[in-house]
Parts: sequence; structure tokens; C-alpha cells
Amino acid sequence: MKSIFCIFASLFISTNLFAQANGCLDSLACNFDITATEDSGLCEYATENYDCDDVCLNDTDSDGVCDELEDCPNLDFTATNTGLNMTILITGTSIATLNEIGNGFIGVFYTDDNGLLICGGKQTFAGSQLNISAWADDATTDEKDGFTDGDSLIWKFEDLDGNQFDISTDYLENTYEALDVVIIESIAYSAVPCLCINDTDLDGVCDELEVVGCTDIIGCNYDSTATDDSGLCEYAIENYDCADVCLNDTDSDGVCDELEVEGCTDTDGCNYDPTA
Repeated sequence: MKSIFCIFASLFISTNLFAQANGCLDSLACNFDITATEDSGLCEYATENYDCDDVCLNDTDSDGVCDELEDCPNLDFTATNTGLNMTILITGTSIATLNEIGNGFIGVFYTDDNGLLICGGKQTFAGSQLNISAWADDATTDEKDGFTDGDSLIWKFEDLDGNQFDISTDYLENTYEALDVVIIESIAYSAVPCLCINDTDLDGVCDELEVVGCTDIIGCNYDSTATDDSGLCEYAIENYDCADVCLNDTDSDGVCDELEVEGCTDTDGCNYDPTA
């Protein structure tokens, strides 16, 4: 009888150990169990682009949206014809390289007085040779509305799906000169992560999407949607809230406790105190 009991006890212990040894054996899984000896078939994996804590693997601007899932702000390829231009001819092996990307828009950009990237000339690419008129700044206007001689040419390409690419060319000087003619025969490109094109203060919010307002939570005009502080926050007067109501008014007489003046308030009293 004793031997039978021992056999059952042994079986119970073995079964228990076996149950404890079941688990996920895949070291790449979020619930990987280093103690498991038998695979449970219940491994759990992180969502693509995220780790096991649902945090982005790549988030350059730290906005909580993974780089791979960012929406590209549209490049504005609108250029102003100022009547004076530089001519850029794109030909040779450049065409074959652009065809690797596909049809889209190619342009040269400059930085305006506000530090924003502005298109100074563009052309639609449809698989064949093309030329771009890069417009010069109109000196008769106050604002910068084109290239000035010596400006660097900033090349951009956007395909028909909104994917964006930085372009480099065999025009090594890569500077603007009005009335000049440049022939581009070779280019290279690199994909641009879909982050802000213009982000002057490097806060991860595109300049075009910034909201100016009071960002101090204790300000009476605090704006929860503001991304840039206006410097115009308004604050309550000491002892009052933003509605000019006393923070402390025990006797509800409209005079804040901190400003109460004790004294005789009877006008017939010899020691009547008008400030009380």
C-alpha cells in the first residue's frame, strides 16, 4: 500500500513540474519564459514598429508617433515667377535614377527670412528629361521671394504617394547664380523620414501646425492646445482667483481674509475705524 502511495505522489510531483515547465520558448517574444522546457504555443509578440511595452522603436521627434507611421507634411512646390531665373537642365543618368523613385515633383528650395523652406522652382517628373527655372529674389519687394546669388540649392523630390526624398547632384558648387545655366547629369537620393520639414524651435511640432498661446497651466488664459508660448500669460491678483473672487473669505463679505482689517465698524463708536 505504501509503494502505491509513493507511485501516485511521484506522478503528482512530475505532472506538477511538467505543468510549470510549459511556456513560450521564443526569445523574441514578449512573454519569453527562460525556465520553460515545453512550448505552450502561446507566445505573444510586439506590434510592428513597437516594443513589448507599446513604445516606438524609432521616434526621432519624441511625439509618441513612430517614425515609420508619421504623416509627411506636404511639400509646397509653389514657386513665384519673379522674372529672373537660373536654368537647371536634368538629363543623362539622372533620369534613370529618378525613375527608380517614380513620377512626382522635383524642386529646388531656399530658406526665407523666417527660416522656412520655400520652393524657388519646380517641375513635374514623368520619366524624361526636364528643366527647372529657379527664380531669383525680387529686389523691389521687402520680403525674400526667391534665391539670391550664392544661396545653396536645397533639392527635394516628392512622389505621387507623398513619399519624400532628399536629392544630391553632380553640380558640386550647388549655389545659385541668376541667368546661369546648369546641366545635371547625375544625382543620388535618400528617403526622408516623415518628420517636420520646418521646425524652427525643434520641438517636434511643425511650424505650420504650431499654436501660439499661454502654456503656463497656472495662467488665467492658459491654452491647453498651445505649443508655443506667447509670453502673454495673465495671472490672478494675489489672494484672488482668475475671476477676481477671494481664495479665502471666511465671513463671505467679499473681503479676502488676508486683507481683513479688524476694528470698530460702528459709525457711532468713538473708535470707529473706516478701514475696518
